[in-house]
Amino acid sequence: MAVPLPNRNPFAVAIDSFIADIKRNEDVRSPFYNEVIKQASAKGNGLGAHCAEQLSAFIIELEKKQKRDNKTLRITDKLRPLMAGLNEYAQACDIMIQAAPAAAVLLYGGVRLVLHLCQNFYKCFDTVLDIMEEIGHLLKCYELFAQAYQPSGDLQSLLVESYKNIITFWQKASKLLSRKIIKTLLSNIVKPLYAEWQKCREGLHRDKERVQMLAQATEADMRRQRDVQQSKQKQQELRKQIVDWIKACEDLDVRSDIRANMDLHYGHSCEWLFENPRFRAWNEAKKTTAIWYNAPPGAGKTILTSTVVRSLQDKGQKTAVFFSSFSDPVKKHPITALRCLALQLLTLTASIPDKVLRLYEDDFENHHFKLMDPYIAVEVVEAFIKQVGRVHIFVDGLDECGAPQQLLGYLSRLLQAKTLGIVKWFFSSRPEREIRACMQKHNVNSIEAPMDSLLSDIKVFIKAQMENKLDHHCEGCVEFWTNASEGNFLWTTLMLRVMEGEGLTCEEEIDEELKKFPKGLTGCYMRSLEQLTRRPERHQQLARRILTMIVGAVQPLRLSELAHALAASAGGPHDFSVKRVPKAELIEELSSNLIVFDRSSKGDEMDPLLKIAHKSILDFLQQDPRTLGAKDDLHQFFVSSKTASYELGQSSLNYLNYARYHQEQDISELLHLPEHAFLKHAATFWHQYLNNVKHSPDLFDQIVDFVKSPAFWSCIAVQSKVAPHLFARYREIEHGGFSLEATGPTTQDIEKYVNYAVPLPMWLDEYEPEGQQIIGGLHKFVKEWHPVLNSYPSALNQCKMDDGWDKIIPGQHVWISKRVNFHSCQGNSIDQIFTKLAIKDVREDRSTSNSWTVALFGILPTKMGIIPQWLKLRIGSSGLTPLAGSQPTEPLPVQYTKGSEIFSMKFAWGGSCFFFDPVTLRLTSLQPKGQAPVASIPEPYQELGQGSWRISSKSISGSCNDEAGDQHAVAFHCISQTLTMNDSSSKYDSAFGSTTSSAYDDTDSDDGSASDSSCDSEYDQHVRHCMLFVCGAESPIYAFWTGPAERSDVVCAFHPTEKLAVWSHSAQELKVTHLSSGRTESTILPEPADVKLSPVATVRKEFRFSESGQDLLYLLYIASETENGIKQTVSMSSFHFSSTDSDGFLLQRTHQTHTISYECSGSIQYPLILTCWTSENLYIALPPLSSQTKILRLRLPDSLSSGKSATENFQTLRDSIFFPYSTSYRDPKLKVIEKCGGKDVLLLALDAKISYASESSEQHFMLQAPSIMSWEMSAQDDWRDWNPSADEQSEKLRDEKDQCKMLRGTFVDADKRFNVPIRSGLDWRKKAFLSCA
Repeated sequence: MAVPLPNRNPFAVAIDSFIADIKRNEDVRSPFYNEVIKQASAKGNGLGAHCAEQLSAFIIELEKKQKRDNKTLRITDKLRPLMAGLNEYAQACDIMIQAAPAAAVLLYGGVRLVLHLCQNFYKCFDTVLDIMEEIGHLLKCYELFAQAYQPSGDLQSLLVESYKNIITFWQKASKLLSRKIIKTLLSNIVKPLYAEWQKCREGLHRDKERVQMLAQATEADMRRQRDVQQSKQKQQELRKQIVDWIKACEDLDVRSDIRANMDLHYGHSCEWLFENPRFRAWNEAKKTTAIWYNAPPGAGKTILTSTVVRSLQDKGQKTAVFFSSFSDPVKKHPITALRCLALQLLTLTASIPDKVLRLYEDDFENHHFKLMDPYIAVEVVEAFIKQVGRVHIFVDGLDECGAPQQLLGYLSRLLQAKTLGIVKWFFSSRPEREIRACMQKHNVNSIEAPMDSLLSDIKVFIKAQMENKLDHHCEGCVEFWTNASEGNFLWTTLMLRVMEGEGLTCEEEIDEELKKFPKGLTGCYMRSLEQLTRRPERHQQLARRILTMIVGAVQPLRLSELAHALAASAGGPHDFSVKRVPKAELIEELSSNLIVFDRSSKGDEMDPLLKIAHKSILDFLQQDPRTLGAKDDLHQFFVSSKTASYELGQSSLNYLNYARYHQEQDISELLHLPEHAFLKHAATFWHQYLNNVKHSPDLFDQIVDFVKSPAFWSCIAVQSKVAPHLFARYREIEHGGFSLEATGPTTQDIEKYVNYAVPLPMWLDEYEPEGQQIIGGLHKFVKEWHPVLNSYPSALNQCKMDDGWDKIIPGQHVWISKRVNFHSCQGNSIDQIFTKLAIKDVREDRSTSNSWTVALFGILPTKMGIIPQWLKLRIGSSGLTPLAGSQPTEPLPVQYTKGSEIFSMKFAWGGSCFFFDPVTLRLTSLQPKGQAPVASIPEPYQELGQGSWRISSKSISGSCNDEAGDQHAVAFHCISQTLTMNDSSSKYDSAFGSTTSSAYDDTDSDDGSASDSSCDSEYDQHVRHCMLFVCGAESPIYAFWTGPAERSDVVCAFHPTEKLAVWSHSAQELKVTHLSSGRTESTILPEPADVKLSPVATVRKEFRFSESGQDLLYLLYIASETENGIKQTVSMSSFHFSSTDSDGFLLQRTHQTHTISYECSGSIQYPLILTCWTSENLYIALPPLSSQTKILRLRLPDSLSSGKSATENFQTLRDSIFFPYSTSYRDPKLKVIEKCGGKDVLLLALDAKISYASESSEQHFMLQAPSIMSWEMSAQDDWRDWNPSADEQSEKLRDEKDQCKMLRGTFVDADKRFNVPIRSGLDWRKKAFLSCA
């Protein structure tokens, strides 16, 4: 009896027990025991897959033998259902039961034994084939249900019963067929065999019917459970989506505000309000009502509001609260009040009101993913209010709103709205005329604090403060200053702070100073400034700069930031010196009680956050001092916005220009060091400050010097690290909104809506030509490298541009890794009138060190037609040099259109060439002086070839070592565009850099645009596919089929010595096309056992012959989109390829299959992958091809690599490399030049990017010249074995964060908006300045 293994379910144990019984009861001399059971006893992984491959090979050999004997034909076709059924059944057993490998061995081994035994009985053989075909069909039912009903114990039990029926039949059939022919008549075999089959078939039929009945019952129950769970999940997801819609990426949590306000609540103050008759009537009313508490500045309105809120919350009452704030760019907006209230009301409701759902869906359908319309926000609040039985709603600081009239208008509508429950409104503000009028209009009761109540609270406060801080005990003074406060807490607080800082020595001096202290807030503030004028001139200037910077700062400065900014603004040495940093104690002294040193919340004890103490102080400092009657010596302390921006901008520029930032260094380490305290702020906001000033040529020159220095790249490194939104994409959406993106595909439909952040003052382009060159240069850099800049800041040293760009912004060379090189094929020899210009090959130029020979193919338009032209260039340290041998040709009489292909079978253009129009699938044979008839699509395929097509992939064949560059065949995989699909070309030259490709293949390429759709077609949509083969003088061959839209990529292989092409577009099937006759045959293609081919996955199948043609390599790439990104599988199989006596073909596996999985963020784009085949290795570049590309290497099997053995695993680079963003859109090609010295060079070739004025326009210009990026690497040291635990997920996916939060960065306050200058992706001259949530 089988011993249950740990973690084995009872069904797996049942199969183990069944197998053990067979082993025990079977005659050890029987063929079944020797051929099947012994194999099941073997150990090791992959036994099932190995047996399946053995069975496939046996079936093919059996068919060959039968054909030689003129017996049963097409055994392969007859047994294909059995192979497919067994494969699915075995997978079902593995998924649901976790059966041991021996179970699969018995399945496959039994088939092989029965076929082997019955081939001696001709009539019996046909019966066995029919039986096996039917078994295959019967087992298909498990394929349909195994995945869906894994938890079903009943289905698992049926699997076990079916397994027993099949194995028992194999066992009994083998016994019957192994009897000696001399002793047994044929009828004595066929009849009992048929009887045994009837028993087995009846059992399998019963199992099939039970599976279907069980599936129906299980489906009904599971559907009910799914419906309940899905409904619950849908509600939760919908609730979260609506929360996100309302929040609009803002932090709207008011709990911290309430806690902070209650910390300032003193003793039993504010208790008078709870005894106020109007407040009590409001609180006890059984109907909707409203109340307005108004008081002058500094009377403690916010503290009182928080006290009421906390009191109600302690009693279990429902509340919704909003605190408006003049100093907060988010909380001063009216819509923020509505969002905040709506969010809190949502938490108080069990379900989402239908009206809110309709409003959300309407916004979503119109691509508004944030609640931006205040009128819709009012409707949302109104809908939530109707669904809450009783709620108290508080709106504090109506006067601090940036647009108070708008807010009052929205609140008026809510006050008039009908409610189903009870709503208690509580407003607080200064007693301003507009607010009072609004309150009176809606009959809102007004409460003004009785003076005696306020004085009573202030008296307690003053007495405690004087005793604790001034050590002054004088009841008369307390009484006097209580009355002098006139009920103003703010004045009282400032007075005590001033008195505390006067250095008074006795009570008499305190009494005298108290008598001199001015009344009213303005007088109090003047007194604080007057104190500064008594200090030395240097202290006064320092105080002026302190007030200027704190008032003008984009976000509150920390003490350390301010100190470093002050040191930089003073001018002096060109590098940082700690001796120039003002002391923290002096800064605090000079802050003159007008600035709060916040050592709680976001600040800390050693490095507090500096804020203006009150809105009235900010209003005071920003006024014209002459209107206040201020003395002349006080004027210097008042602040204008332009003065503050200039002061902060100059300080930031000086700081960033320190000598220490003119060299490459570890920015991540610097950002945490106290001696670089102002670095984050200066780098993030310098351009914003200087954007708001009155510019001048002198300021322009300062900025130009900075941008052209290496210090500018230190600044960019900091920006990438702490403020990645400065290098993000901003895509325009409807109604003037923008969507913030790290990156994304750029189709022709959306390209005009894409903008890029360019963190420079926007007025620079007013200074021609240098200012425009700098703006255009940085725009080009951000557009090409934005995915790296905003997501991989440590890879800035790989963001290389061409030499022409370096002349505009030359400081980058200090930062660029010596490992990376960039070469642009642009110069006098490259004419801008090319309609396309493609790199065809790159080789090392051995005549000159560190140089490359580049072959390009271009098309020049003329009135007489088009001129295909070859260019050969040398790229080296001296730049771009034309080489002899560039070959212009005579005009060809055709009209070139985007996506067309021109190619010939000879490098010499004197002979014929071909023009292929992929839109119509027409192939034209061309002569320089004439045009041959168009090659028609053969019958009966003309109807299939109708419509509009595009090229998906291209395969070529030739010899890489042949300087003539001959190629004997070209193949195109085309996809019909009859469905709505992205029509950008997605083809790429799969043979670039391979040992069987033409060295100077003149097959032209696309204009560089790649299909960048995310393959989001519906799975039930299908399109027509076509393979076109062109082989020398042979007639073109067309092969059509129907398949899923955008979900297959077919790359064929051409046999090196015979006119054959192998390819595959479906599972388990290899197509072999005879290029001479056009005949196509099929044979079994053993798919990797550990790879599941899904009908909804995107699949690329690529083949490669060895130089002898005896071995065939099969690269399978599968990609599917998940919630997180792209899940990819790469598998490499190797086979011996041979023909049979009956003109068939046989594949026999020669080496172990290698498979890896990889998941990354993003969406599926074309090209899917890039490949390069060398004589020894296969190199693969996995997506994303627009940033951190995963490079793989796999040593080819020993038969293909000069006797060297294959590695056990895929390998990957130790250090990542990064491709530019335009890679996918410029027909990329991968090549690796393997050198003997141990250093290899990886090359990425990018074709020219040609832009047309419109789809139908002939006007064009070159946006980007053909380019080559290269990375030098050690053949040994720079590679490591693939590690699934570390490599199966990309770095970005492992650290996946909310995109909005990630791009906002770690430095800009999470509760504030950020500002960013943007420029159009199509035209950098179109600009805008955004304020983003």
